[in-house]
Amino acid sequence: GLKGSDLDLIIMSTYTSDHRAPNSAAIMQDNLDATCKFLQLDGACPGFVDAVILADAMMQFMNVHTALVVSSANPSRAPDLPYINATRPVAARGWSQAQ
Repeated sequence: GLKGSDLDLIIMSTYTSDHRAPNSAAIMQDNLDATCKFLQLDGACPGFVDAVILADAMMQFMNVHTALVVSSANPSRAPDLPYINATRPVAARGWSQAQ
């Protein structure tokens, strides 16, 4: 398996980050003992796809060889809005699961 030191990039997509600062991607980088670049996309359902596209572009055009893309959401923290409930299927790890 990979270790945190093997990573060149971490991209996390979420719309329910635990903190504004440090963001969840920074906390994940620290928990993995990684020293790579990291960034967080604050997006809901399409955020995972956006993160994969961004990681692919950075791997093609920058010195990035190993990227970790994570999508995370805690819908219980989201406001109880009709559009949130209409978008319950969430993309994660390349597959979707209806709740």
